[in-house]
Amino acid sequence: MPDDSRTVVLSMTKSLEWLFGTVFALSLVFTSQSRASVTNRSAFDPKTKAVLSEFCTDCHNSKKTKGKINLESLIEANAFGVDFKAWALVRDMLDEHEMPPEDEPQPTKAQRNVIIQSIKSSLTHSKEVLAGDPGPVVLRRLTSAEYNYAIQDLTGLDLKLNRVIASDAVGGEGFSNVGEVQFVQDATIERYLEAAKSVASHALIGAGPLRFASNPGKTGQELSAINRIQTLYRKHGFRTGAGEGAEAFGLEQYPKAFYAAWRYRHRQAFGEANIELIELAKREDIHPLFAAHIWSVFNDSKASFPTTEISRQWHALPSPDSLSEEKARAACQQLYSQLSSWQKGLAANTNDDEEAAVLSENAFNPTLSHRFQVGISWPPGSTEASFDLEVLPACLSEADQLVVLWEEARMGIRSPRGQRTRRNSSKSMKSFLSEEQITE
Repeated sequence: MPDDSRTVVLSMTKSLEWLFGTVFALSLVFTSQSRASVTNRSAFDPKTKAVLSEFCTDCHNSKKTKGKINLESLIEANAFGVDFKAWALVRDMLDEHEMPPEDEPQPTKAQRNVIIQSIKSSLTHSKEVLAGDPGPVVLRRLTSAEYNYAIQDLTGLDLKLNRVIASDAVGGEGFSNVGEVQFVQDATIERYLEAAKSVASHALIGAGPLRFASNPGKTGQELSAINRIQTLYRKHGFRTGAGEGAEAFGLEQYPKAFYAAWRYRHRQAFGEANIELIELAKREDIHPLFAAHIWSVFNDSKASFPTTEISRQWHALPSPDSLSEEKARAACQQLYSQLSSWQKGLAANTNDDEEAAVLSENAFNPTLSHRFQVGISWPPGSTEASFDLEVLPACLSEADQLVVLWEEARMGIRSPRGQRTRRNSSKSMKSFLSEEQITE
């Protein structure tokens, strides 16, 4: 059976190649005939035309064009937008009595004024009608730089496509986007299509909106998926620590969630009796599910130590009547600092640099006796080694009242695997210490 998924992907890829190929085709600027070349008012009235023919066309016709002015063709074309300069020159020459020449028959003052006013009104009308019209525009395309910028806007990637497409010629004005100097050959179109294929290779096709990866092909898809997962965790997740020097992130969500839960508890005092926890979570920019989890933990009657101690301190926070928002946030931050210190000090030691210590309800098991396993660095040939045992109070508020009694402490030594040293049975720790050490 044919692989339908592969067929769809190939079809989509071809479609994308066509899509970005048409960026080149659609970049061509088509312009209709300029309005300046269209007749913009009726021809001269017969009297004005007759006066011009009587006194002017003898020297300005198709056979004889003094001053390179052919009034016969100008009158026939009647295109003041195109022939603006020529008609302005005729107007000025008549107004200054330089045309007709002195040795030629002259129109009366009234006839001269009629011609001048007729030309002036036609030029003014043409200027008003054609305002904003640049005139004929030559067909042009996007330059290689413009094409690269267009793709960058569409995909968010700077693929340096201007290096793939042929360089552009520069016009007399110093610009490369002038239609008169832009030539399109077969090789030019081929380069644009190759650029389009390059863009399509970065596309990620699947559920959701169309995305573009910075790396092409399968590698780009895999890296893009990893980046999206990392972004998701960075936005909604948190990590207190990890092995190999990984940095913690998202820990600011804890004090925010503590504060949101405290505010939700006292919502009536804040005048928001009907507000939902999800709305408070949005205000604090934390995920609603995380806020709901913190709320449920603080109100769990079956929770065990050390969760109960954090919950007790949270419930002991004063109401808004005696605790400002700033102080409430500071108290929630201090509460998290205590939780974080427990994470570092009371969590099980894994003796593995690639794993993070995890403090969980099951891992913390207070009993009257404990068994510890510690890895000791014991250099070859040495007869002595040392290690430290430290006792930390879980309840900081009661630290001064705590007393630790260590009775019947015993210790056994076991050699690493692979060495033929037998395992010693446990002995009283006193037997491993000198009198001076015991006294200390």
